[in-house]
Amino acid sequence: MSDSKDRCCDPVMKGGIISEILYPSVIQEIAQKFYLVGIGGTSAGA
Repeated sequence: MSDSKDRCCDPVMKGGIISEILYPSVIQEIAQKFYLVGIGGTSAGA
């Protein structure tokens, strides 16, 4: 895989207790390799 961000990604995340801990580091890792166009999500409490 190349180092340039020539690919797009639209992550959609599901809510939950683990998401508060896990998602920030995962999104940071994805953002190093992909151009993030939009980020969506769901929450049980919404």
